[in-house]
Amino acid sequence: MIEIEGNIWDYFSIDNWVVITTNGAVLEFLEQEHLVAFPTKHNWYDATPDIKLIEEGLKELSSHTGIFYMPRLGCGNGHLNWEEQVQPLMKQYLVSDRFRIVTPRRIA
Repeated sequence: MIEIEGNIWDYFSIDNWVVITTNGAVLEFLEQEHLVAFPTKHNWYDATPDIKLIEEGLKELSSHTGIFYMPRLGCGNGHLNWEEQVQPLMKQYLVSDRFRIVTPRRIA
């Protein structure tokens, strides 16, 4: 796993997968669009993401091939703590550099 700054949609192409967060129970691979719908909550109205759901999704995603660009799962509107909750899980399961975590560029 590597972390980069930028706009996740700059990496959207037939050669790369873009991971978007959603609600649900399982990862959905939208082959034609090269998108992965990654559930972080069971329902859209849940107040906070489910860290166990994120962990299960990471386990599954790690077994797929390709280059994946994704946000910090559950850390935006979900308000999970990146350093304490999410980053350790992502490092545990996404051990290859084909998994790229995209954070927005900081505006000075």
